[in-house]
Amino acid sequence: LVICDEPVSALDVSIQAQIINLLKELQIKDNLTYIFISHDLSVVKYITDEIMVMYLGNVMEHGDTDDIFENPLHPYTKALFSAVPVPDPDAKMNRIILKGDIPSPANPPKGCKFHTRCEKCMSVCQLKQPKFIEYNENHKVACHLYDNEIMADLKMLAIDLGASSGRGIVGRFDGERLTLEENHRFSNDPVITSGSFNWDILRIFHEIKESIRKCALSDDRDIASIGIDTWGVDFGLIDRDGQLLGNPVCYRDARTAGVPEEVAKIINPSEHYATTGIQVMEINTLSQLYSMKGSAQLDAAAHLLFMPDLFSYFLTGTINNEYCIASTSELLDARQRDWSWQTIDALGLPRHIFGPIVMPGTVRGKLRADIAEETGLGEVEVVAVGSHDTASAVAAVPAEEDGSLVAFLSSGTWSLLGVELAEPVLTEAARLAEFTNEGGVEGRIRFLQNITGLWILQRLMSEWKEQGEEQTFGELLPAAER
Repeated sequence: LVICDEPVSALDVSIQAQIINLLKELQIKDNLTYIFISHDLSVVKYITDEIMVMYLGNVMEHGDTDDIFENPLHPYTKALFSAVPVPDPDAKMNRIILKGDIPSPANPPKGCKFHTRCEKCMSVCQLKQPKFIEYNENHKVACHLYDNEIMADLKMLAIDLGASSGRGIVGRFDGERLTLEENHRFSNDPVITSGSFNWDILRIFHEIKESIRKCALSDDRDIASIGIDTWGVDFGLIDRDGQLLGNPVCYRDARTAGVPEEVAKIINPSEHYATTGIQVMEINTLSQLYSMKGSAQLDAAAHLLFMPDLFSYFLTGTINNEYCIASTSELLDARQRDWSWQTIDALGLPRHIFGPIVMPGTVRGKLRADIAEETGLGEVEVVAVGSHDTASAVAAVPAEEDGSLVAFLSSGTWSLLGVELAEPVLTEAARLAEFTNEGGVEGRIRFLQNITGLWILQRLMSEWKEQGEEQTFGELLPAAER
């Protein structure tokens, strides 16, 4: 048995190769077993038969080298592998950036030692050390995500808000099967005030709390977390005292008419698309903010929160911007998965209103004490999901794990047709064809086109209702087929 502690880390590449090859020769010649300690995963992959991934002295994952490299399970392993350089200048890297500092080994955190930096952290991770779970015969992992006893009977509340209606859905996972049950439904009706087309934000928040309250008054009082998704591009502005500056304006408001043409005079459209990858549309956040330049509201703003960010802020008091919803703004760098400061500065928008980007799976915080008391549910965690509704819909597509492309069609007020990719397509051909690159769960890209959805039919149904001739989809669809 030979213990090799970082044996080649201080050597240049050519010497490294010679030493590694020598170790391989000696291993075969003298029937040696190595314990090879290294941070260089490319070397680890080459020389080892088994891998043990450790963090603060604790084993996170263990298994055959090929199995772990092909299918890393633990969030820490995935983050490490995302940092491995690829010797291909055209390869696109999807880095997982760990937040926070490494805790002291002398005073490690309770529960899972990685939970302070893990975007998948659940309440149980903070309290209970995970068991070593046998994922398959040659692969084990210490993570609650793979513990069927922990995950069994897991309940979650999803708040799904569309541009015409909203609903609360309780999801139940028994370790094998996910079931969904709607517990609340309501209409979402923009209101015209002083010539502005606004969302009735406080009524929507009231309906969210109604869904939470129904959980508290039922057998679903033990839900583990709450997630919120909404339509894209719209936002609320928060002042320095933490108060909302007016009702958020609906993307169909006329204030953005002609803005894309004005922006095109400042930013080259081809270069702009090569950065953001988003189809230029009057409804986008970029156009909305540009139309507000010089307004008292924008001047007073301390934070910009997209609709799911805003409702999560109302529930938790935590301010941040989730990646998927932020990507619809036309202000995000599609490659970097962060704000395009070059675009923001070119348009003269205030930098300070754009908050930290968090990825789906991040725990935003727990219900505020007053909300917990009002609803009767307790201090349940609110988790950032793929908070653009299409991102969550695409994440639920039953695709194979072999990496093959799967097309999707997500229909609502808008319909969206596309595929999910590892990296954005930022070519001039994609721009001219009016494709858009929106963020997806796990940092992926939804490469899609916006096409005609149900908006016209929804408006007709609204007018028929006002005239006393209410119609439902259940009545209209069979009639359309005749």
